[in-house]
Amino acid sequence: DKQGGQLMPNEFQPNKDVFTCLTSDCNTTLPTCSSIHDVQSLEMVCKHILPKLITNKFPVMMQQKIDTQLKICGNSSFSDQTILKSALKLLELLKQLRSCDTRFFYRYPECKYSDKY
Repeated sequence: DKQGGQLMPNEFQPNKDVFTCLTSDCNTTLPTCSSIHDVQSLEMVCKHILPKLITNKFPVMMQQKIDTQLKICGNSSFSDQTILKSALKLLELLKQLRSCDTRFFYRYPECKYSDKY
């Protein structure tokens, strides 16, 4: 039943996201890209994407360090500064694991042009 034009709590309300709106008419107001802050994007990547790609892929000690940084940078309750610092630490940890094989110089130009590698 509808009362006063509002859905009753037990009625199903379809979940509208950007993909739903691409395939059908959508009256939902979606945030613009400019309204999403860099740290918010970073937090979402640390929370939803990176764990699927880098969980249980490295030696135990390194994996623990990576997991710790993922938990921090993926947690919106931390300050922007803390999230950024954690993401930078994560970046440094992952850089250590990258090999500078000559076959992959096109992927990692810093390997070719740096004395560190």
